[in-house]
Amino acid sequence: KVAFIGGGVIARLALERISGGDLGDFVPVAILGRSDRSKGRDLAAQYGLPYVLDRGALLALRPDVVVEAASHDAVREHAAPLLEAGVSVILLSGGALHDDPLRARLERLAAEKKAFL
Repeated sequence: KVAFIGGGVIARLALERISGGDLGDFVPVAILGRSDRSKGRDLAAQYGLPYVLDRGALLALRPDVVVEAASHDAVREHAAPLLEAGVSVILLSGGALHDDPLRARLERLAAEKKAFL
C-alpha cells in the first residue's frame, strides 16, 4: 500500500502507472496535501483516493510506504514521524538530505524501526 505526499506531476505519473498495472501490485491508499486548494485534491478524486490534510489521517490508512513528492519542507515535517511509525519513505526531494543532522536522524530511525529510507 502506497501513499503520496504531494499531488503534482510525480504523483500523477505514478498513479497512472499503478492504475495501468505497470508497477506490479502497488495499491494507492491516499494523497497527503497542505490545503483544501491543493491540486492533490483533484488528483485524489480522479483516482478515488482519500485526500488527507494531516499525517495522522494518512497513518490511519496504514500505508506500507509513503512517496514524498512535495518539497524539502515536507521531508523535514513528515519523514521522521513516518519512519517512527515504521512506515518506509521514498524521498524525491533528496536535496533535503544535505542537512547532515536530518539525514543522520532519518537513517537512525529507519534502522531502528526496520523501515526503508
